[in-house]
Amino acid sequence: MRVLVVEDNPSFRRLVASHLTKNGFVVDTVETIDDALATVSAASFDIVLLDLTLPDGHGGAVIDALRARTRWLPVIVISGEGSLTERIKLLESGADDYLVKPFDFDELIARIYAISHRQPSNRNDAEAKLIFADLLFHPKSRFVSIKGVKVMLSVHESALLEALLRRAGSPIERDHLMSRVYDEPHEIGSNSLAVHVHHLRQKLAAAGARVSINSVRGIGYAIEERSPAAWTSQKGPFGEGTSRPAS
Repeated sequence: MRVLVVEDNPSFRRLVASHLTKNGFVVDTVETIDDALATVSAASFDIVLLDLTLPDGHGGAVIDALRARTRWLPVIVISGEGSLTERIKLLESGADDYLVKPFDFDELIARIYAISHRQPSNRNDAEAKLIFADLLFHPKSRFVSIKGVKVMLSVHESALLEALLRRAGSPIERDHLMSRVYDEPHEIGSNSLAVHVHHLRQKLAAAGARVSINSVRGIGYAIEERSPAAWTSQKGPFGEGTSRPAS
């Protein structure tokens, strides 16, 4: 189960992450509203643990934004603000549970499991899978198919494809892609991402996909539906194409 912890206190953030990791959870951590929303857009999570007092505003803004996008992603508020009025307000706005600091970590884990068991096993198609052109991707199973035919990808290629699909049609910064593909991006050579992009391009092309992964000069990459009349491709390292309007 993958958990996103939104907490600006470094020591408490590490403490929560440590306890969750020891109990078998995969944990991502951020400390601002903007980073929380960007991370949720770029990856698939099973639950969000949300502090309310964040550097760029009240954590309730995260709930509002998530509920505008999807109805299923559970949110547990973990906050020192424990007034009854505040708890009722957050629960009414879409929070699934509310824990007041300090709390027992065994109780937190029990509540995570209780909420996850209440989630429907057949979430609607738009939430359970990513579809772009003739490509189908299931984030949970990492299953990829083109026109119904399965495509085998490595772990890194799957993570790269998911990050690109979650912002399909829009350029994504190299640093953001590195953070989604590698556990320790600062230890990975600058060449590695281009290599994985190259391999992913080859596999999608071999499967006849109507999508292309284009380099966007000075930014990173974008996955787009193939449209020869609208785009030309200029070869670069590892066969990369640079997106530019056709003349």
